[in-house]
Amino acid sequence: MNRPHESRTMGEGSEEVDAYISAAPREAQEKLRAVRAAIVEVAPMASESISYRMPYYSYKGRLAWFGLQKTHIGLYLRPPVIEEHRKELAGYGTTKSAVHLPLDRKIPVSLVKKLVKARMKINEAEAARHRWEPGGIVPFGAPAHLRRRRCQVGDCWLPDY
Repeated sequence: MNRPHESRTMGEGSEEVDAYISAAPREAQEKLRAVRAAIVEVAPMASESISYRMPYYSYKGRLAWFGLQKTHIGLYLRPPVIEEHRKELAGYGTTKSAVHLPLDRKIPVSLVKKLVKARMKINEAEAARHRWEPGGIVPFGAPAHLRRRRCQVGDCWLPDY
């Protein structure tokens, strides 16, 4: 059996996310499904897993998390996405990396999609910027696929494409 923190592609390992949603109060389940569907529609190639005890999506890096709180559903996106969309998020509680979607209001599906797309673009740009040339040094914390094999020239790592 897979561990909860291991990534899986959509359709393969979404049972943990199904279980997460099923364990939620009945009145919140439909809203959780709406957030999940919005993320999956925008990022069908993202892997889905559980991280920090919440549904998590990975696409060329950390994409998004969402989780049920007492009065809202938290949508968590790494900065600077929230700051860049501050005007559109004026009616919602926000932090540096979270949007609070109140349970007593309809889920703004188009806004969720827009935020996730924005984070995808940032992840894609970061991934393109981190394609190291032979002889380049891979910094500490680089993605695992970039640390697979040692290069022949000096002290560096080459991507395993």
